[in-house]
Amino acid sequence: MAVRTLRKIMPKAKQSLVLALALNVTALLPSLSVSSSVSAMTTEQAHEVLRQHYPQLLGHGAELVSLYYFGSHSHSPEPDPKDQALYQTLEQTLTVIGLERVGDDYLPVRWLLVFKNDELLGWYHPVSEFPMAFKAGELVFPVGVNAPQVPLVPQPPLQLTMGDEVIPFVAHYKQAHPEQANQIEMVTP
Repeated sequence: MAVRTLRKIMPKAKQSLVLALALNVTALLPSLSVSSSVSAMTTEQAHEVLRQHYPQLLGHGAELVSLYYFGSHSHSPEPDPKDQALYQTLEQTLTVIGLERVGDDYLPVRWLLVFKNDELLGWYHPVSEFPMAFKAGELVFPVGVNAPQVPLVPQPPLQLTMGDEVIPFVAHYKQAHPEQANQIEMVTP
C-alpha cells in the first residue's frame, strides 16, 4: 500500500531512491531491536559460538555432541553509585546450556556452560549430572541428585558441589570473577 501511494505522488527516479532507503531502514530495524533488548542464547547460537571460538569443546569430529538448554534469567547488575544511569539501562541475560560428548567408549562427558548475553563466561566440568532447569537465577537439580540449588546471579560461584564431587568453574572472561582474573587460565578439556 505504501508503494502504491509512493508511485502516485513521486516521479519514477525519486520513487526508486526512496523505496531503496525504506528497504534499508526496514532491514536495519530487526538488528536494532535485537541490540536494544537482551535475548536468551539458544542451543544453535551456543553451538556457533563454540564452533568459532572454542572448537576444542566440540571434540575432534568423531564424537557425538549434544547441546541441552536449561533456561535463562535476565537481571540488572547492582547499581554503582558513581554510574546510576548506566546500570539502570544494562540488562544481562544468563543462559545455561549443557554440552555432552560421547566418544568411542560410549561414556558421556558433560560440561555445564554459562553464557552472559552472547559471551561464554565459562563452564563447570566434569559434571556427572545435568540440572533439571535454570530458573530465577538458580540451577535446580532433580530430586535424586545430591546437589543444592545453586545461584548463578550475580556471578557463577567458583565451584559446584554435587555429592562428594567439587566441580570447578573455568572462567574465560574477567567479568566472571574479576578478583581472580590473574589466576584464571584457559583449561582445554
